[in-house]
Amino acid sequence: MVYSKIVPHLHDRILIIFFIKGMMTKESYVGIVLSVIQKFSYSEHGIIVKLILSIDRRNTLEEAMETVNLAIKYKNRGVVGVDLCGDPSKGHIDNVKPAFIEAKKHGLKVTLHFGEIEENIPEHASMLELSPDRLGHATHLDPESKDYISSKNIPVEMCMTSNVLSNTVKNYREHHIRDFLITGYKFCICTDDKGVFFSDLSTEYAIAASTFSLDPKSLFELSFQSIDCIFDNDETKLQLRKIWNDWYSSSKNSLLTNVND
Repeated sequence: MVYSKIVPHLHDRILIIFFIKGMMTKESYVGIVLSVIQKFSYSEHGIIVKLILSIDRRNTLEEAMETVNLAIKYKNRGVVGVDLCGDPSKGHIDNVKPAFIEAKKHGLKVTLHFGEIEENIPEHASMLELSPDRLGHATHLDPESKDYISSKNIPVEMCMTSNVLSNTVKNYREHHIRDFLITGYKFCICTDDKGVFFSDLSTEYAIAASTFSLDPKSLFELSFQSIDCIFDNDETKLQLRKIWNDWYSSSKNSLLTNVND
């Protein structure tokens, strides 16, 4: 998920893993989620919510295409993209790759859980052929993938607590966010599944700050940079940048005072 505590812009993922025969279909489930999202407009609640439909690595191509077709159908109602997720030790991108190609043809954004374990590295070239708009985790990167991500300026969703608790990195200090801070690769600090990992975005920023000695200005810049990563139009991004800058202008003195104290 990508969001901020200033003015939230939330990308919510759902993986449609079941439906109740005769009671709820995959499409009705998506419809219910979207109907709830639409009740919370920015003008009334100060939050912008978009939906990403996830494809499990273990899905058949038929199942993946069903998800993509739903994303296409509801593209104008708040669905902005599709995601590859699931147990990284199962399945293979090539089994569902045509579904992502179809999604791109229809203007949907693509984000991929990428390089979560070393065993995924042989899939990287095939995954990057999709020209993904974002990558998730990118914990284990081969040199060719690093070069490609850098040259294409592909943002990576960093979920530190998720990675530590899932044992894909040893600890926060050794988290690969450190390398991204050094190299300047684009990334955004995110949560993963808050219900599983019990960490909200404020906590993730606090962990990054304490682990890598980031001052308030650096944290703000990381948050501001995340606006470039969202799946939304240029008008919304400009609106969010103004809100971020206005907030920082009015708050930076108190932030610096708190640090000095």
